[in-house]
Amino acid sequence: MNERVQTQFNSLSSEYDANRRRLIPAFDAFYAAGVDFLTYPGESPSVLDIGAGTGIFTARLLDRYPDASVTLLDFSNDMLEIARKKFAGNNRVSFILGDYSETDIGAAGFDIVISALSLHHLNAEDKCAFFAKLSRELRDGVEFVNADIVKHADPALTARFDALWTGFVRGNVGDGGFFDRFIDSKDVDDPSTIEEQLAWLKDFGFSQTCCVYNYYNFAVMYAMK
Repeated sequence: MNERVQTQFNSLSSEYDANRRRLIPAFDAFYAAGVDFLTYPGESPSVLDIGAGTGIFTARLLDRYPDASVTLLDFSNDMLEIARKKFAGNNRVSFILGDYSETDIGAAGFDIVISALSLHHLNAEDKCAFFAKLSRELRDGVEFVNADIVKHADPALTARFDALWTGFVRGNVGDGGFFDRFIDSKDVDDPSTIEEQLAWLKDFGFSQTCCVYNYYNFAVMYAMK
């Protein structure tokens, strides 16, 4: 993962949670859509949260599966420190400091893999490589939910949705320092389209793929190995 991305997330960790609703349109629907779509039938799945950050997606998953065992994997120690405090006392939540593109995840036998607002930092080639890695390392039947920023095949639509998103953030925070940092943060983004990502997942052996949510340039994609 890009060192610049790591530096950015470490610097934003202390204010990350407080600012999510000011940055993500329809925050609750975005985080709920993929979790609600999961089909795991039991009460205690084994879950991996890749690019977990402060554990926002994990918290939503635990609302549905309170007895889940969840491993949070992230390369920002500052982010994981906040997550450790958030889930203190829950011995079913564990943490790995590392780059998910390099970490072996197959041996743990996960039932579900989730990711939120992380993979858009990878370029198309690196996304493909990561999806191929997931396919190699996960057993059949594992569910994968990727909630992320996307672009659209039509550049004019991408620009329109980005303008709506930018207006949403400006309306919440006004102009100035925070808004300027938001604009600067887009320099490390490299989103792909929904169609591209679902096709790549299919190509690498995921049997079911679909988009379960799309609002502005935020989408939740689902795949089953």
